[in-house]
Amino acid sequence: MLTYTAGILIDQDSKYFLVASSVNSYGDTATVEFVVAPVNPTLSYAPVNCTAGVAQSDGKILLTDVSPTVYFDLVQGATYTGIKTYATAASVPGDAILGAGLPNPASLTVYIVRLFTGPGCFQDLSINLLGTNCACPVVCLPVSIQIVRRR
Repeated sequence: MLTYTAGILIDQDSKYFLVASSVNSYGDTATVEFVVAPVNPTLSYAPVNCTAGVAQSDGKILLTDVSPTVYFDLVQGATYTGIKTYATAASVPGDAILGAGLPNPASLTVYIVRLFTGPGCFQDLSINLLGTNCACPVVCLPVSIQIVRRR
């Protein structure tokens, strides 16, 4: 006789586990575990800084609000063209910076971040990078002219 049980567990990383077990008449148990890691990340862009009217190459793409078990790959383009998998992708750094030293985009530039939550499980996020105008603004100063006569 086989007995089946199933349950849903949630761990400290907010991962959901669907656990299904069966026990045969000899007391042997077989368990199958499915992991679903909900991902509600925040992707943002810190644009380049300007120094003396010149754009620096210090733009950053940041990812926050993710589990430490999430891995990522970052590619430039409107669709994911990378070759990373859950096994080969990088872990999200502690400082949340996925891409650093990015140049000032001359036009709208799209990046795709692929988040891997398990083997065969991924989520794609896109972010649009806009250029920073580092041109010094024209400043108008009020001018007062006073005519002084000397004799």
